[in-house]
Amino acid sequence: MCATSRWATARRSSPTLPKALLSRIKRLDHHQRERLFCGFHADLSQSEINLILGRRQALEAFEGQLVEGEWAEAMWQDFFERQSWVFGYGLDYRIMRPFDREMVVGAGGTDNQERPTVDSLMNFTDYSVLVEIKRPDTPIFQQRRSGRSGTWRFSNEFMDAVSQVLEREAEWLAQA
Repeated sequence: MCATSRWATARRSSPTLPKALLSRIKRLDHHQRERLFCGFHADLSQSEINLILGRRQALEAFEGQLVEGEWAEAMWQDFFERQSWVFGYGLDYRIMRPFDREMVVGAGGTDNQERPTVDSLMNFTDYSVLVEIKRPDTPIFQQRRSGRSGTWRFSNEFMDAVSQVLEREAEWLAQA
């Protein structure tokens, strides 16, 4: 994509042009910068918008970690917080926004231990979403099919996550 763009042509002829242009844009005040970007808005393609927002680099990091599998659950959570556009991308751009991390959604027992917590609480404009993040290598299905017409069974890890979210929702609603 970049190799055929006008920017790539300009970069080959003058390697300092993008840096100089970026430097000039950074020196603009807020209102001038907003007018500049509004002027670009109608003329940018979806792929150019993704490039400007760094989405390609984020997707490359995402894909790399899917292959390498080195990130713990908390690291995936950090990634999704930095790349908030991921939740909702392709869903008519109804992007979920982070509300809080490690949110307690109910009371603990009599000793105030085991308080129900979700990995992330996110919201759209008109409702909230409880999010439970699992690593990409967490199996969704069991290795074997069930006896019911060759259907697949959900894994214990997947069912535990679903149960956890449902329980957190019930606790949250009971406290509301």
